[in-house]
Amino acid sequence: MAIINKLRKSGWVFVVILAALALFVLSDFISSFQRGGGGVQDPIVGEINGIDIHYSEYENDLKLREQNIAQNKKGEGLTEDDRTQAATSAWDDMFRKYVVNSEYEKLGIEASNEELKEQLFGDNPNQYIRQYFTNEKGEFSSANVRNWYNQVYKTNPEAQLFFNSLKDAVVSSIQGDKYSDMILKGINVTNFDALQDYLQQSKTVTGSVIGLQLASIADDQVSFTEDELRSYYNKNKEKYKLEDSRDLEYVSWSIAPSSFDSLDAKNAITELIKEFKETDNDSVFTSMNTDIETHGMYKELGQSINALDNNLLNAKVGDVLGPFLTDNAYLIAKLADRKEGTRIKYKYNSIVIPRNWSTKDDSLKTVAEAKSFLEYMKITPYKQVIDSAKVLGYLVQGDKDGYIPWNYEETIDPTIVEEIRKGKKGDFFLKGSMNGITLVKIDENSNNETFLVYEIIKQFEPSMNTINEVYSEANQFRAKVADGKDGAFNKVIEEEGLAKRIAHNVLPSGGEVPGIDNPKEIIKWAFDENRKVNDISEVFSIGNRQIVVNIAKISKEGIGSFDEVKQQVIEDVIKEKKFELLEAKLFKAKEGKPNMIQTAIEVSSVAHDFSNLTFKTNSFEAGRNEFMVQGVALGIKSNVISNPIRGQEGCFLVFVSDESNPEIPEDLANRKGMVYSSTTQVLEAKIVNSLKALANIKDNRNKYF
Repeated sequence: MAIINKLRKSGWVFVVILAALALFVLSDFISSFQRGGGGVQDPIVGEINGIDIHYSEYENDLKLREQNIAQNKKGEGLTEDDRTQAATSAWDDMFRKYVVNSEYEKLGIEASNEELKEQLFGDNPNQYIRQYFTNEKGEFSSANVRNWYNQVYKTNPEAQLFFNSLKDAVVSSIQGDKYSDMILKGINVTNFDALQDYLQQSKTVTGSVIGLQLASIADDQVSFTEDELRSYYNKNKEKYKLEDSRDLEYVSWSIAPSSFDSLDAKNAITELIKEFKETDNDSVFTSMNTDIETHGMYKELGQSINALDNNLLNAKVGDVLGPFLTDNAYLIAKLADRKEGTRIKYKYNSIVIPRNWSTKDDSLKTVAEAKSFLEYMKITPYKQVIDSAKVLGYLVQGDKDGYIPWNYEETIDPTIVEEIRKGKKGDFFLKGSMNGITLVKIDENSNNETFLVYEIIKQFEPSMNTINEVYSEANQFRAKVADGKDGAFNKVIEEEGLAKRIAHNVLPSGGEVPGIDNPKEIIKWAFDENRKVNDISEVFSIGNRQIVVNIAKISKEGIGSFDEVKQQVIEDVIKEKKFELLEAKLFKAKEGKPNMIQTAIEVSSVAHDFSNLTFKTNSFEAGRNEFMVQGVALGIKSNVISNPIRGQEGCFLVFVSDESNPEIPEDLANRKGMVYSSTTQVLEAKIVNSLKALANIKDNRNKYF
């Protein structure tokens, strides 16, 4: 109801919308004029169901969705995820318009006035109506919808725009439900279907399996000729269909604050210390000078950064502490007050030597080991102690340096809290527990104070000098490799010791280049129709990085040429020859053997037993996820060793020693219901995907957006 209330109260919004629409139309005209180079053109960004999708149609929908997201975010600005969501939603709109709605029209599927009225204003409305007209308490009333419609909708143009859009969604929902019902009612489960499903779950077999893995043969043990490769390629060309894709190589330079940027920020905040110490109004001074809004508040030890914590203990009221470096920023803090609190905290480090008390001798050895290590702790820098403990397999509590922050007394292991309570800063002790022996070093005396602290934070970012230096470095590299000839890209990378990243099979519509966030501009550049292998990009500025890209490979949609897919052909031929070797080995091994054990010995393997295997079982030992093996096991005659079976990762022999013969129930009605339910659930999920497959969708948005 929050949106509805806003609509009800904002009569002035309509004026803003009219102005925005005027600007929108004007900007669209100008951009169209620019795209056409002086004459208005409307490029094609895709094709759905044989219908061209023009730039203007898609862009209008996209902008509307971005505006809706921006309105809901109340001025926060769109993130890249928001833009991706809008783009996906706009493209789905095109699909619904030219495929789904076309299906509804051909089949005569409509939403009648009566149905629409009931879904909009009835007591059991459509989910979209319930979503927008349910109040903060989760209450819905159809009377509220009707009242809003009569009082607000009829007088407020913005409300009309909102509700008409909502009504369109309800109409689509009604049509979608009818379409699904029509398809699902065409599904019929026969007695035979029910019987097969029953047998798949009820029939079980017991036996054994022998498996020889492809990995047991090294690739260099397999030989092949060029003629064999070409022959295999010619017989299996359909395996080598390629998508329109690119292999990209790129080098990037990160723009990070330099030591000079850090020093400038440190100097700036250091200059504030004297005035901060002398001011009588800590709150105002903090607010005027901090980059990140902070408020004076009482804190306990452990609630600030470690460096500040360590200084608060010995500080006096009025002291300004710092500057401290933290997350690309410097911090100074003024202690305005300190007082006794109600909860006690302790700060300590601990190491646990795991329990090894199987016998009395083991117990004595563990205790002696703990005592020895405790003495080592007393004379050794603690970071070195932590490293040694990790090597010995001890359990180090705390962060990577073994640091444990201040802890409330009640949260500490009761087996050691009493010793900590009695001890003082710098004490060492060990204590046994069910888990082992805990070695403890007390870092600070107990403390129950609270500290009123005002903090000023000065962030530092890359300066223009730093940015220009990185940009200059990237451009100098680009200038050296600009012509793309004689392997210049890789040659200069090697000479300058740069790190190169490779992105294989980048797709035009995937929107992804591994290692790069938001690579939209790179993809648009890479898939320009005039692009060639070894083309070098300009310097892309993406986020805090400068990136130069090289086109390493261009693959056009269709069956790849032999040279394009040769590496994959080699891998497939090697796999085929390995299968042949394993098959021959298994054929020879099973000849004249009385059982699977003798057969397994012949191939230096093991016969793994299995039991109660069914069609619904998806794995069993030695044939895990090998569904061909599973199928043979459930179809082979008993007491016969199978022929070699090619699986996913190896060759197998199966022997079935016993199989169940489940009694067939007289009434299969319940089973038919179960099969129907599972079938329709799968079918509902596949309807849209099937329509998309039939629509022959071509998505070229990456060239323009």
